Formats: sequence, C-alpha cells, structure tokens
Amino acid sequence: MKRNMDLVRDILLIVESTPANQHVGNIEPENYSDAEVLEHLEMLIDAKFLDGKVVRSGAGDERIYHVHVSALTWQGREFIDSVRNDALWQKTKSTIVEKGGSYTLDILKALANAYLKAHLGLPL
Repeated sequence: MKRNMDLVRDILLIVESTPANQHVGNIEPENYSDAEVLEHLEMLIDAKFLDGKVVRSGAGDERIYHVHVSALTWQGREFIDSVRNDALWQKTKSTIVEKGGSYTLDILKALANAYLKAHLGLPL
C-alpha cells in the first residue's frame, strides 16, 4: 500500500484532538478504507509518531486485526505542528507535486517548516 500523507495528517489530527487521559478509540478518517487506516496507523507507530500496538490476526494470516493507539509522541506532535495550517499544507503538497512528487517524511516536514517560518515572518 502506498503511503498517503493526507491520511497521515488526518490520523495525527484525530489523535491530537482526543482529550488527555481518554482512550483514543476508533480512528476513522472520512474517505479511507479500514485497511488503509490500519496500515497507516502501523506506519505511524513504526515511524515513532504514535505510541501504540499492532495486533495481527495470526494463524498464518498476518493481516492487521486491530491497532491500539495510546498517545501522540513528541515527534508526532512536531510533525503535526508543521502541517496543521490547511493553506500551508496545500502549498507544501503543491510544491512537492511540482518538483516531481517523490519525497521522504523528513523532506515534507522540512518544506512545511520552511513555509511555516515564512508565514510567521521568521528567517529561513
């Protein structure tokens, strides 16, 4: 499955909006299949953006059965702060598409941070 950065952003915003000391519960962003959401939750846990646990169905069937998310990590919070603003997020994505469309998470975050700094009037 191909990584979808809009889905990554949506998931992180949902987790962030969960009140402290409350179970995150079902994470169901609109317009995505359960399989896409589960796969992206696993990617976010692997990338250390979320604390959580992946439960697989087992018995030779290694599909993801459930993902328990316990918290947004510092790294996840840093990323979401850099892509929170909708206009800056769209500008970041547009720049990536213009330049070829292939990128890493670090490049996406660096570009988003540059746009955020410019938006705030801070030196690049």
